[in-house]
Amino acid sequence: MYTPFEDTSATWVDTVDTLEDMLRELKAASEIAVDLEHHDNRSYIGIVCLMQISTRDKDWIIDTLKLRDELFILNEVFTNPKIVKVVVSSLRFSISRLTTTGSTWRIYGRDLATKRSWYIFGRAL
Repeated sequence: MYTPFEDTSATWVDTVDTLEDMLRELKAASEIAVDLEHHDNRSYIGIVCLMQISTRDKDWIIDTLKLRDELFILNEVFTNPKIVKVVVSSLRFSISRLTTTGSTWRIYGRDLATKRSWYIFGRAL
């Protein structure tokens, strides 16, 4: 049913072309998982340094520093209510149909939430 973790690879996204290729695939997904890495040392707001997005079949690592001015195109996916988003680190986003691991922990308890969110695609994200 799912691709085993050992058989998957991530695509590095650091050009507009690869970002647009990724967007085409994300728009066809019914659910995605998103994780953000940010730096907030000596900063009130912080800055997202890296974004990881997965579908059931593919993984991407996005260089958000290099593509900072282009990431607005992801709004098409993040605001689409037909796509479920599981976000590990939801900072200050406006996302339609969002669930976070934190909110899942509060509802289901940590052990069950880990199984429901982190392993939602059949592998650890």
